[in-house]
Amino acid sequence: MWRPSRRELLPAAAGAALPLSARPLADLKLLWDRAPADNLFMPRTRWWWPGSRVTRQGITRQLEQMRASGIGGAEIVHTFRLHREGNLAFLAPERIELLRHAISEAARLDMKIALTPSPGWDFGGPWVPPEDRSKCLAPAWLDLHGPFQYEGPLPLFRDFGTPKTGLFEFLSPVEGNPPDHLRVLAVVGARLLSETQIDGGSLTDLTDEFSGEAGRWRVEDGRWRLFAFRLVYTGQRTAAQNDEEPSWVVDHLDRNAFSRCVRRITRAWQLAFGPALGRTVDSIFADSFEVVPLANTLLWSSGTLEEFRRRKGYDLRRWLPALWFDIGPDTPRIRYDVNEFLHQIALEFVFEPFLEACRAIGVRARMQPHYRFNEEIIQGAGTAHAPETEVTRTVFDTVADPRKAAVSGARFYGREVVSAEAFTFIHRQRYRSTPEELKRATDSFLRDGITRFYNHGWVYSESGQFDPALDVMFAAERVQPWAPWWPYYRFLASYTARCCALLRQGRFAADVLLYSPQAQVWRETALFGVAQRVMRYGDVPRTLLANGYDYDLVNDHLLQTRARAENGALDINGCRYRAIILTPRDFIPEPSRATLARFAQSGGLLLALDRAPADLPAQVIDYGFIPDQFSPQERLYEKTPPLREGQRRLLEALRRAAPPQFIIGEGRQSDGLTFHHRELDGGLTLFFVTNLQPEPEKTAVTFRVSGKSPEIWDPLTGAVLPAPAWRETPAGVQVDLELEPWHSCFVLFHPGRRRPPRPPKPRPVRQVIRIDHGWSRPLGDARQAGVLDYAVEFSGPQRDAVLDLGQVGCACEAWLNGLPLGPRWLPPFRYQIPARLLRRGANRLEIRVATTLMPALQQWDQYPMRPELLDPPPRQLADAFERDRKHSPWPFSGLGGPVRLSLY
Repeated sequence: MWRPSRRELLPAAAGAALPLSARPLADLKLLWDRAPADNLFMPRTRWWWPGSRVTRQGITRQLEQMRASGIGGAEIVHTFRLHREGNLAFLAPERIELLRHAISEAARLDMKIALTPSPGWDFGGPWVPPEDRSKCLAPAWLDLHGPFQYEGPLPLFRDFGTPKTGLFEFLSPVEGNPPDHLRVLAVVGARLLSETQIDGGSLTDLTDEFSGEAGRWRVEDGRWRLFAFRLVYTGQRTAAQNDEEPSWVVDHLDRNAFSRCVRRITRAWQLAFGPALGRTVDSIFADSFEVVPLANTLLWSSGTLEEFRRRKGYDLRRWLPALWFDIGPDTPRIRYDVNEFLHQIALEFVFEPFLEACRAIGVRARMQPHYRFNEEIIQGAGTAHAPETEVTRTVFDTVADPRKAAVSGARFYGREVVSAEAFTFIHRQRYRSTPEELKRATDSFLRDGITRFYNHGWVYSESGQFDPALDVMFAAERVQPWAPWWPYYRFLASYTARCCALLRQGRFAADVLLYSPQAQVWRETALFGVAQRVMRYGDVPRTLLANGYDYDLVNDHLLQTRARAENGALDINGCRYRAIILTPRDFIPEPSRATLARFAQSGGLLLALDRAPADLPAQVIDYGFIPDQFSPQERLYEKTPPLREGQRRLLEALRRAAPPQFIIGEGRQSDGLTFHHRELDGGLTLFFVTNLQPEPEKTAVTFRVSGKSPEIWDPLTGAVLPAPAWRETPAGVQVDLELEPWHSCFVLFHPGRRRPPRPPKPRPVRQVIRIDHGWSRPLGDARQAGVLDYAVEFSGPQRDAVLDLGQVGCACEAWLNGLPLGPRWLPPFRYQIPARLLRRGANRLEIRVATTLMPALQQWDQYPMRPELLDPPPRQLADAFERDRKHSPWPFSGLGGPVRLSLY
């Protein structure tokens, strides 16, 4: 729920003389008007400093460019060196001075700065001593056939085929001779039933029978396996940097080591920037967890076994084979215990020290809690001071994990704002994106509940001209002056700020909870490797959304500690839900089961898809659940498939508990028209509506609202208009909406009934003039990057008209007879032309088109090398250049037409 800061309360103070009923609406309007200039709501950007080779002049110039285009803050990231000389280490005094200058300039410009806790990604740095570096638990085994007395060495660790690419590229030989590298933590013997199955009853802890690398064991008759479990250092360096001094990932399972690492940085920042911390510097940012174990191992530390015994009450050593092999009925229990334990110490050994260190210097810990670490994401998001998520979509979709998981965690644990790392992998190739696509991605994030944006991103460069050799990041888009369309970005920035301001108000409204299958996953495996730890919800989230229901995600911790069932609803932190859906599973922790049972007994709708654990009072729906395949890469638009019978059964059950919040026409599924619903103070109801599809929507939409009158707020222009046509129905207020592809609006409902306005009379088009010939340059794909000018003269009658430019790649401005018609950066590229602007006889039309950046790559047929640059360049960057250069087809560039003038 929105908790206003002092600045956010200023509009309320300004409206204090208004009648009580008018204040919330007046405050909302003031907020709407000032949002584009307020850094609380303005988008921000990730700002990559290659090797931190920057200058004071360059810092000032680029911050001023950001602020002038509507960017309200920057997150400074030390990343790959590109030049041979002039680079600065992360904590070099010269870099500290440059950061101090950046912070000072940001304060002057009323901007915010975020810092990071390490070079590149991950927690770590050159200051991490050998014994504090990342480690894993690695098995080795030897198969034996008894009976005989084994007297010999323990099996040695042999790598199981750890890859050399991706994140594993940042693994290197272990340095510094840490004394416990390869140390034996446990020795276990067990009878083999098959290559993957072990007789759990035969498990024997032999640790005390072996000293160092040798010992003895009486092997009984049959096939047996002797296990040695060792502590192995991974040698992982922090990613996305190539500093001369290696930067080591810290041990994430040793609280003392982790605390030493992060406090080294927070104390350095406190000494350097003290008065600015908590003011201009608002956060320290931790990117998604990319700490990885070696193949067929799991992250571990020297004290992990003892910590497990202290917390769980039993010695894990005997049971360690269950993490790799099936030991019978005890396998799920052991794996669950280990995973749940690792989740808890992730929160206590990583999150808590980082949060405490940030709190001690007056800044927030902004964290991405997802991907390759042990903590359950919903609770992780709720634990962070300022949770952040990612995964960019530009089409109709909802990303349950990690996006909605982070938003739900924030909502239920009392965090007000979730930010996004926006536009990463909007395309796999860089330089392709258009302002339209950025807007589409923005709407998708907004719909899922994200209300702060960090563009991904802006590369520091002394040159204002695009140069791929100076581009330091191999993924994401360049939202900076390199892009020819950059002058139009300020319009998207204003749009984003207005949307963020409104969508932070009031309370999110939904009826449905999806219950995370995390406990089931924890029972199934303990070896996640490098996989992104994403819960699978199949097509359930999109099915809900396409049929008018929004949702949240809930975990076991919330069910057990914060949920209250009463009167057919589950209340969590003031949010009430009337239905809970379980994806297929066989296990629910007993305290969670008790809460779900109370919810069902109070009259709530508890639905289980395909199957449910025994004795759970759930209605089982024959759904046909199929787990989805997660990818952070771009996804192309697809229409919503027709409903399967299982989906129909689910929706019929939901409608008996709660009607849809958003009904399109007579109840058809959405192919892209979608919503986000909030209840505001003063009886106001707000819907964000966006058309995330390539087709226009002209339809009646029924909103689950009664006794209220609608108004349209246009975030593109800031205009507030009465709804053109609407009516009250038994299902709610039905509003006639017309949205072009990828366009959006807010529908704000006021208490009380008002008479709908009379719809305007349609104006017939009398004549259409095609302007196909006589252009100063040919229409069509110019296959160029930059700003392209077009001009033409035409004749026509002096009447009101609509000018439609047809295909434009990708933003433009127009002038008619020397008078500006304005910018357009989002299709359709149309202008309303009043008759007074047209002349009798000849008229001159001028169009200036800004393209995407990608066609600029045709200047180079190989990676551009220069004497001052590293040779070879970082492999990731050279590979990205070849990938981008060879992409086909390039985005359309220029004015394509057909250009038409429709006269009334």
